[in-house]
Amino acid sequence: MSDRLNRLLNMQKLRKTVWLLAVSRCWGAVSATSLPKPFGPFSPAMLTTQLVDYAHNAPFSPSDDIPRILGISIFYPTATNTTVATSYWPPENAAEDSEANIASGVNITHEKLLSLTVPLAPPNTSIAAPPANSSSSSWPVLLFSPALGEARFLYASLLRQISSNGFVVIAFDTAYDTNVFVLANGTVVQGNSTLDSISREAATISAEARAQDASFILNHTHESITSLIPGCKDTCLNTTNVGMFGHSIGGAASAAAILADSRIIGGINYDGALLGPVIQKGLNHRPFLIFGTQNQSRLDTGPLTTLTNWTTVWPRIKEAPKWWLLLNNSRHYTFSDLPLIAQKLGVKPNETSLVAAQLTDADAVRSERALVTYTVAFFKSVFTGKVQKLMKGGSKKWPEVVFDTVSLNEKIGKGGTGTDAQPVYSGAGAHSMDDRAVGVGKAIGMGLLALFLLEDT
Repeated sequence: MSDRLNRLLNMQKLRKTVWLLAVSRCWGAVSATSLPKPFGPFSPAMLTTQLVDYAHNAPFSPSDDIPRILGISIFYPTATNTTVATSYWPPENAAEDSEANIASGVNITHEKLLSLTVPLAPPNTSIAAPPANSSSSSWPVLLFSPALGEARFLYASLLRQISSNGFVVIAFDTAYDTNVFVLANGTVVQGNSTLDSISREAATISAEARAQDASFILNHTHESITSLIPGCKDTCLNTTNVGMFGHSIGGAASAAAILADSRIIGGINYDGALLGPVIQKGLNHRPFLIFGTQNQSRLDTGPLTTLTNWTTVWPRIKEAPKWWLLLNNSRHYTFSDLPLIAQKLGVKPNETSLVAAQLTDADAVRSERALVTYTVAFFKSVFTGKVQKLMKGGSKKWPEVVFDTVSLNEKIGKGGTGTDAQPVYSGAGAHSMDDRAVGVGKAIGMGLLALFLLEDT
């Protein structure tokens, strides 16, 4: 890291230092709260690192010559059956998230956030060998980008569940477009406050910068990531054909990355806008899944659908399978760990709180499992070249997952033509989100902002 970069970043104020020390002294007063165990066949491990991309400047930074600084969390399958309780939140992130959007209108204390743990394989556990029936000797890799302003840590439970089903998941966030980013030297970098009222132009800049980040990670996987995973040799990870998914603006980044990098062969957009060149160019030959909340049907559009450019891009996803799925009884942050955290901590938001606009009465454990199940089925379809049975229509086991529209083509990535099917289901339950939640949800943290760009249209 350059001296100038260190000087600039060390100018950032270290917030809440004394307060965090006080919290650490209270640790013993709050019992640990564990999130659910992995339900896949593998026990995932997690490690974190940071990378610096000197070739690209950091958008939204206070100086034009600060390079991109990426925080990386790597979830990988192991062969052990042992799990250990691992802290969910780094202390600085727990402080920020409790103070900001998670605790707005609810009583989630800092101590409670710090008490959260996730069951993971012990540190330094070796990566498992790929399954014997695998078509490759390498593990499939998925990249993940979070909502604007949100740290990757808000998705740790969801991502390790996906990893437990046989994927190496690499989540990344960056300084300045994350609410709080902690450098390896302990310096806390605050997010750019101007993003609180982000424009369509700024949202597009963020999405396209994240697409660059995805390519940067793939370019440096073998030298900077493979070497960190115990037992992982040069051929351990398949970085030639990878998948990408993301939430909110991270979903926009996934589409942008697919368009820009031929190594990314399929992707998922969790309830996010589509921005930039992909609006006009589409995603030929690349399977894609739009996974939205209950009120965003293609043929009977809800209040947000037209703002996301989904209906514009949908017909431009050609010559590969594509899905438009809805998750009943969901809201924007159902596609994160927020509902699970609230449920496990026993948090009940008051009726007028901002958090109430992002929580439903759905069982958070089941919602997470539904997301994981369909995410895994989608990426198995992508990597095997054969559409999984679960992705061919509605499931009695998962009635809350609505196949709003689907266009199947078994020849994934090999050309062909697809014909839009009629909606499999269009029941009233898909459109029950109240207008109050839409309006109030606009204020719940920067992660929602990519969905609310009406002012610029």
